[in-house]
Amino acid sequence: MGHSELLSYDNPVFAAYAFYAALLAVKMVFVQLWTGVQRSKHNVPAVQEDAYMHSKDSKPSENENVERVRRALINDLENIPTFLIISLAYVLTRPTLSIAIWHFRLFTVGRVMHTVAYLLALQPYRSIGFTISLFVHVSVVGQIIIHAL
Repeated sequence: MGHSELLSYDNPVFAAYAFYAALLAVKMVFVQLWTGVQRSKHNVPAVQEDAYMHSKDSKPSENENVERVRRALINDLENIPTFLIISLAYVLTRPTLSIAIWHFRLFTVGRVMHTVAYLLALQPYRSIGFTISLFVHVSVVGQIIIHAL
């Protein structure tokens, strides 16, 4: 199987990668939308020119509810794109399907756990979710390095 075949839906590892990448994208879109919901609920526009959508008295400011959601999204933006890039390289190493699925699944579960715990202010679950996804990240990178050597 050449590289072009590895990056097709005929390859079950790539299909699994695409499925979990889509789930992670949906999760991130949800967090983006939830940021807007929190901004509207707490009358906190992102910038002054958006104040007309809230009320004439609203001003961009920090609100713990809005900032909590924003920080969860920022954390996703610091972790998910990198994982998607390295996981695509991982697909090219021809991993076994079951091991690849567990990598993708655990990373996704870790990120969802992290986000839910962040939004609900649940420690140590936020840290556990982050750690799960971090270990998977390291494992995938390790697999790529081993394959490259």
